[in-house]
This record gives sequence, structure tokens and C-alpha cells, in this order.
Amino acid sequence: MSNVMPQQSDAAKKRLEQWRLERFRGQFAAFPAGALVPCEEPDFLVKGPTRTVGIELTELHREVPPGTQAPQVQESLRWRATKRAETLHVASNQPHLHASIHFSGSQLSKGGVEPLAQNLARVIAERIPSPNESLRIEVDYANLDRLPPEVDSITTYNLPGAERSFFSTPGSTWLAHLQLDDVKRALQSKEAKYKTYREKCDEAWLVVGCNGEFMSTWFEGVAAAAAFKVPTPFDRAFVMSYFDQKVVEL
Repeated sequence: MSNVMPQQSDAAKKRLEQWRLERFRGQFAAFPAGALVPCEEPDFLVKGPTRTVGIELTELHREVPPGTQAPQVQESLRWRATKRAETLHVASNQPHLHASIHFSGSQLSKGGVEPLAQNLARVIAERIPSPNESLRIEVDYANLDRLPPEVDSITTYNLPGAERSFFSTPGSTWLAHLQLDDVKRALQSKEAKYKTYREKCDEAWLVVGCNGEFMSTWFEGVAAAAAFKVPTPFDRAFVMSYFDQKVVEL
């Protein structure tokens, strides 16, 4: 996995890797047969009767100018704060809500994740909409009912038939067109570890994921990657678009 993301628990990291691998396995008909074993370097081993295939997962993010914070850093911090607020909401035995948290341009730090999550959970708990109703919570300068500076607004939906609460961080961004240099960048970020991967398997595959949960991974034109000529030591390499469930082998 890419090391540019803020640190998360090993269990959460592995669950996300497992989800991504299952999406790849479901769309790639020639996925190797065998026992799937979670690993590190590579992320998974598929132990078959005659060979072991190692599969490393990475994410493709839009390139940013040197000295500029990668957008996925803020995306991940905001996601962590949102999910932590969801956990606090559930623990307080409040009604199941769908909460859409719209963030402002203010920067969030790692140390600010927990205080923000607690603040979000408190604000949402104080304003539970009636059943089958929604409620928009936003900065109101008339009565100084302010949200945390990192947040523009929160929209909550009280759905009595819901089986669980779900907090999300919707947003919008421009779509980058996938280029050969983007794929090269992702491959090169992992090539130094190829020999380490091969110590544990007969073949090492690399799956470059895009169009996932973070907007910085969103690209269009993924199908064009099939025509890219990219030298790589990996035995097989792929681009996986999670949103539309497409696999392109390089």
C-alpha cells in the first residue's frame, strides 16, 4: 500500500486491502486458484498446488507539484474524523442516521482528528431530525451557531428502517485523464521491492487501483491503459478501476 496516507490501524488497513483484492478477484477471470493468505510485502499470497502468486496493491493518485501537500492526506484525515464520529454516534445509542459531512478548505491535522470527531458527534446528537425527515446544519452567523472551522455543513437523514448509521464525506473534484506517466509513477513506486516480494512467491503481480474512495484517485480514460507500453519487472501488472469495476492488464 502507498505510504503517503496517514497511519491507520493494521486491522483497518488490512480490511481495506482485502476489500480491494476481492474487487480485483471478482473482475479478473484468470485470478489464480489457491488459498488466499494475507501477508506483508506483498500484501497477499495465493498459494496454489503448483505455484504461489504474490499480489501487491497500490493506489494511483494525481501528481502534485513539489512542496505541495498531496490531497489524499486531507481526504484521509477527514474520512478518519467522519468514521470516528460515526463510531461515537453509534456508541451513544442515538437513532440510525445517514450524515453527509461537507468539509471546508481549512486544513485538518492528525492531532485534530479526535477533537473534530467528538465535536461532530456532539453537534449531530443535539440536532436529531424527526423520523423520515432530514436536517441541514450549517454556519449561521445570525445566532453564532458555528460548526467547527473544518466543516461547512452537515446534512442528516433519519431513516427509521435503516439497520445502521452511515456517515460520509461527499465532495467534488475535476477528473484527470489517465496518462502513461501516471501509470509509470505507480509502477516505479513499487519496483524497488520486487525482489523482496519474489522471496515469498513464484510470481509477483501489482494491482494499481484508481477511482476508489478518495477523490484524488479519480481518473477517466482507464481503458486506454491497455495500450500503454510500460517496462516493469512485475510478472503481471494491472490497473483496477474500483468505481466501475474494470480491470486493465498492462
